[in-house]
Amino acid sequence: MGAFDKIVAESSRPECSVTLCTAGALNARHQELERQLGEELQKQSTSLAEGGRKREIATEIESVLAEMRAHEHTFTFRGLAHKDWSDLTAAHEPREGRNEIVNLETFPPACIAASLIRVDEDEVDTNIEDVETLFDVLNEGQIDQLFNAAWEANTGGRTVPFSGLASAILRSTELN
Repeated sequence: MGAFDKIVAESSRPECSVTLCTAGALNARHQELERQLGEELQKQSTSLAEGGRKREIATEIESVLAEMRAHEHTFTFRGLAHKDWSDLTAAHEPREGRNEIVNLETFPPACIAASLIRVDEDEVDTNIEDVETLFDVLNEGQIDQLFNAAWEANTGGRTVPFSGLASAILRSTELN
Protein backbone atom coordinates (compact mmCIF):
# COMPACT_ATOMS: atom_id res chain seq x y z
CA MET A 1 0.00 0.00 0.00
CA GLY A 2 1.43 3.38 -1.05
CA ALA A 3 1.65 6.43 1.20
CA PHE A 4 -1.39 8.11 -0.37
CA ASP A 5 -3.43 4.92 -0.23
CA LYS A 6 -2.66 4.62 3.47
CA ILE A 7 -3.61 8.26 4.12
CA VAL A 8 -6.87 7.90 2.19
CA ALA A 9 -7.71 4.67 4.04
CA GLU A 10 -7.15 6.35 7.44
CA SER A 11 -8.98 9.57 6.58
CA SER A 12 -12.52 10.80 7.04
CA ARG A 13 -14.10 14.11 6.15
CA PRO A 14 -14.13 16.65 8.99
CA GLU A 15 -17.16 17.17 11.15
CA CYS A 16 -18.24 20.15 13.21
CA SER A 17 -21.14 20.46 15.67
CA VAL A 18 -23.07 23.30 17.24
CA THR A 19 -25.71 23.14 19.98
CA LEU A 20 -28.62 25.58 20.01
CA CYS A 21 -31.46 26.16 22.44
CA THR A 22 -34.55 26.53 20.27
CA ALA A 23 -36.94 27.68 23.00
CA GLY A 24 -36.53 31.42 22.57
CA ALA A 25 -39.20 32.42 25.10
CA LEU A 26 -37.30 30.65 27.86
CA ASN A 27 -34.31 32.90 27.20
CA ALA A 28 -36.44 35.96 28.01
CA ARG A 29 -37.63 34.31 31.24
CA HIS A 30 -34.04 33.51 32.19
CA GLN A 31 -32.93 37.10 31.55
CA GLU A 32 -35.76 38.46 33.67
CA LEU A 33 -34.93 36.13 36.56
CA GLU A 34 -31.24 37.06 36.36
CA ARG A 35 -32.26 40.74 36.52
CA GLN A 36 -34.44 40.07 39.57
CA LEU A 37 -31.66 38.14 41.28
CA GLY A 38 -29.22 40.96 40.60
CA GLU A 39 -31.62 43.42 42.21
CA GLU A 40 -32.04 41.18 45.25
CA LEU A 41 -28.27 40.84 45.63
CA GLN A 42 -27.85 44.63 45.66
CA LYS A 43 -30.39 45.12 48.44
CA GLN A 44 -29.07 45.70 51.92
CA SER A 45 -29.71 42.57 53.95
CA THR A 46 -31.55 43.28 57.20
CA SER A 47 -32.77 39.83 58.15
CA LEU A 48 -32.11 36.19 57.54
CA ALA A 49 -35.55 35.84 55.91
CA GLU A 50 -34.45 38.02 52.97
CA GLY A 51 -32.19 35.22 51.75
CA GLY A 52 -35.32 33.22 50.99
CA ARG A 53 -36.27 35.45 48.04
CA LYS A 54 -32.77 35.12 46.57
CA ARG A 55 -32.94 31.37 46.99
CA GLU A 56 -36.41 31.26 45.44
CA ILE A 57 -35.22 33.17 42.36
CA ALA A 58 -32.04 31.08 42.10
CA THR A 59 -34.11 27.88 42.24
CA GLU A 60 -36.39 29.21 39.50
CA ILE A 61 -33.34 30.11 37.37
CA GLU A 62 -32.06 26.54 37.72
CA SER A 63 -35.48 25.24 36.69
CA VAL A 64 -35.55 27.47 33.59
CA LEU A 65 -32.00 26.43 32.69
CA ALA A 66 -32.99 22.76 32.94
CA GLU A 67 -35.95 23.42 30.67
CA MET A 68 -33.68 25.28 28.23
CA ARG A 69 -31.27 22.32 28.18
CA ALA A 70 -34.23 20.08 27.32
CA HIS A 71 -34.75 22.26 24.23
CA GLU A 72 -31.13 22.13 23.08
CA HIS A 73 -30.37 20.42 19.81
CA THR A 74 -26.94 19.49 18.46
CA PHE A 75 -26.48 19.92 14.72
CA THR A 76 -23.56 17.99 13.22
CA PHE A 77 -22.10 18.84 9.82
CA ARG A 78 -19.70 16.85 7.66
CA GLY A 79 -17.47 18.41 5.06
CA LEU A 80 -18.39 17.63 1.47
CA ALA A 81 -16.11 15.88 -1.00
CA HIS A 82 -13.93 18.35 -2.92
CA LYS A 83 -15.94 18.20 -6.16
CA ASP A 84 -19.28 18.47 -4.33
CA TRP A 85 -18.01 21.55 -2.45
CA SER A 86 -16.72 23.07 -5.67
CA ASP A 87 -20.06 22.45 -7.40
CA LEU A 88 -21.99 23.91 -4.46
CA THR A 89 -19.96 27.12 -4.33
CA ALA A 90 -20.14 27.47 -8.13
CA ALA A 91 -23.94 27.19 -7.99
CA HIS A 92 -24.06 30.22 -5.67
CA GLU A 93 -21.94 32.82 -7.46
CA PRO A 94 -21.49 36.17 -5.72
CA ARG A 95 -24.09 38.81 -6.47
CA GLU A 96 -23.20 41.66 -8.79
CA GLY A 97 -21.59 44.56 -6.96
CA ARG A 98 -21.17 42.64 -3.70
CA ASN A 99 -17.89 41.88 -1.98
CA GLU A 100 -18.57 38.20 -1.28
CA ILE A 101 -17.04 34.90 -2.34
CA VAL A 102 -20.44 33.19 -2.63
CA ASN A 103 -24.00 34.53 -2.73
CA LEU A 104 -24.57 35.11 0.98
CA GLU A 105 -28.32 35.12 0.49
CA THR A 106 -28.66 31.70 -1.17
CA PHE A 107 -25.51 29.88 -0.09
CA PRO A 108 -25.99 29.51 3.72
CA PRO A 109 -29.18 27.40 3.55
CA ALA A 110 -27.73 25.37 0.67
CA CYS A 111 -24.47 24.78 2.53
CA ILE A 112 -26.30 23.77 5.71
CA ALA A 113 -28.64 21.42 3.82
CA ALA A 114 -25.76 19.80 1.94
CA SER A 115 -23.54 19.36 5.00
CA LEU A 116 -25.96 18.54 7.82
CA ILE A 117 -25.73 14.85 8.70
CA ARG A 118 -27.24 14.61 12.17
CA VAL A 119 -29.52 16.45 14.58
CA ASP A 120 -28.99 15.19 18.10
CA GLU A 121 -28.55 11.43 17.58
CA ASP A 122 -30.75 11.22 14.47
CA GLU A 123 -29.27 11.07 11.00
CA VAL A 124 -30.98 13.51 8.65
CA ASP A 125 -31.46 13.92 4.94
CA THR A 126 -32.48 17.54 4.60
CA ASN A 127 -33.11 20.01 1.81
CA ILE A 128 -33.03 23.78 1.42
CA GLU A 129 -36.76 24.09 2.15
CA ASP A 130 -36.30 22.30 5.51
CA VAL A 131 -33.45 24.66 6.40
CA GLU A 132 -35.41 27.76 5.39
CA THR A 133 -38.34 26.58 7.53
CA LEU A 134 -35.94 26.21 10.45
CA PHE A 135 -34.58 29.71 9.74
CA ASP A 136 -38.11 31.05 10.27
CA VAL A 137 -38.00 30.09 13.97
CA LEU A 138 -34.36 30.97 14.70
CA ASN A 139 -32.73 34.36 15.12
CA GLU A 140 -29.83 35.64 13.03
CA GLY A 141 -27.27 34.65 15.66
CA GLN A 142 -28.48 31.04 15.67
CA ILE A 143 -28.55 30.96 11.86
CA ASP A 144 -24.97 32.28 11.85
CA GLN A 145 -23.93 29.56 14.30
CA LEU A 146 -25.37 26.86 12.02
CA PHE A 147 -23.76 28.35 8.93
CA ASN A 148 -20.41 28.82 10.68
CA ALA A 149 -20.38 25.15 11.74
CA ALA A 150 -21.25 24.00 8.21
CA TRP A 151 -18.58 26.33 6.77
CA GLU A 152 -16.01 25.10 9.30
CA ALA A 153 -16.72 21.46 8.42
CA ASN A 154 -16.03 22.29 4.78
CA THR A 155 -13.16 24.77 5.02
CA GLY A 156 -11.55 24.51 8.46
CA GLY A 157 -8.09 23.24 9.12
CA ARG A 158 -7.57 19.77 10.52
CA THR A 159 -4.56 19.95 12.76
CA VAL A 160 -4.61 18.32 16.18
CA PRO A 161 -5.95 21.00 18.53
CA PHE A 162 -4.44 21.89 21.90
CA SER A 163 -6.69 21.83 24.96
CA GLY A 164 -5.42 24.24 27.54
CA LEU A 165 -8.16 23.20 29.96
CA ALA A 166 -7.39 19.46 29.72
CA SER A 167 -3.67 20.15 30.02
CA ALA A 168 -4.17 22.30 33.14
CA ILE A 169 -6.35 19.65 34.78
CA LEU A 170 -3.84 16.89 34.08
CA ARG A 171 -0.95 19.02 35.36
CA SER A 172 -2.83 19.90 38.55
CA THR A 173 -3.76 16.28 39.27
CA GLU A 174 -0.17 15.11 38.66
CA LEU A 175 1.05 17.52 41.33
CA ASN A 176 -1.24 16.03 43.99
